[in-house]
Amino acid sequence: MLNNVKISICIPIYNGEYTIEGTLKSILSDLSGNEDKFEIIISDNCSTDNTFNILSNYIKKYEFIKYFKNESNLGFDRNIDKIINLASTDYVWFVGDDDELEKGAVKKVLDILKNYKTRR
Repeated sequence: MLNNVKISICIPIYNGEYTIEGTLKSILSDLSGNEDKFEIIISDNCSTDNTFNILSNYIKKYEFIKYFKNESNLGFDRNIDKIINLASTDYVWFVGDDDELEKGAVKKVLDILKNYKTRR
């Protein structure tokens, strides 16, 4: 595995109270043993539902989950631009707030990056 590669899983969200928990559960269960290679960044585009209440437990439990809430809704494109700038890694993996990773997705991405780096 790649020891020096870190990936930012970036989740732009707006009113995702019904979907974000499934997304995070799928990511967290697939990260097992690779947590040190990832950060999860959530950019909340000024949600008006219970998105923050749902996320607050995850933010407290996992220090690699970083949450940012916009003061106003920036629109989708500007929220994407913002989340890219919040990432502190060389690689960004966008995941929608309603996407759930299939088992093995994290390993597959790490393997792809490993092969990419060894061929460069």
